[in-house]
Amino acid sequence: ILIGLVGSEMCIETDNGLYLLQRKAGDDEAIIILNGVDSENEVDMARYLEIIPAGKRYRDVITGEELELIPAAGKRIFTPRETRILIPTE
Repeated sequence: ILIGLVGSEMCIETDNGLYLLQRKAGDDEAIIILNGVDSENEVDMARYLEIIPAGKRYRDVITGEELELIPAAGKRIFTPRETRILIPTE
């Protein structure tokens, strides 16, 4: 997991209330996703293809769940104020 402020960072804020922050340092990567609204939020994840390759799988360090951020349907539903901290699966 990334420690300190080394490496690079990219942040995307969209008008749908979803914030996505990517940190990279060497071979390490972490993605933080925040649903900034108080309701369920259906998001077209195609907007994030510049950061997240389609089909790439991640593990949520909070829940242990493995998931594909950009599903084949292209849309993902986030629960109210959902927060995810993700690292790529090996």
